[in-house]
Amino acid sequence: MIGIFAFIFSTIICAIYTFAVYNTTFKGWSLFYPMGILMGMGMTVCWLVIVRYCNAKETLFLYSISWDVMVTVISLVIPICWYELKFHPVSWAGIGLIVAGAGILKANLWITQK
Repeated sequence: MIGIFAFIFSTIICAIYTFAVYNTTFKGWSLFYPMGILMGMGMTVCWLVIVRYCNAKETLFLYSISWDVMVTVISLVIPICWYELKFHPVSWAGIGLIVAGAGILKANLWITQK
């Protein structure tokens, strides 16, 4: 249960970080580096908590895949939705493959655990 809360907290930190790095005001702020380092450290501590309290290798692998998907989705969705970043259709196909691959891995873990 602690791992889930750490994952949720890291998702919030990742979203704030992504908003910040695309915001020109934040990049011009004198505390840009310290705040970026603190957010990065916050995500790292969350990952260490997940690893520490994860007993099964399969569960840790699932968290690892979920972590990668979380970072990828947040890093793509926020710039597209809030900062109107445009992608080429091939890029959209690549994003679809990332999501499909994560889904296949999760389905495989779910099937093999039964």
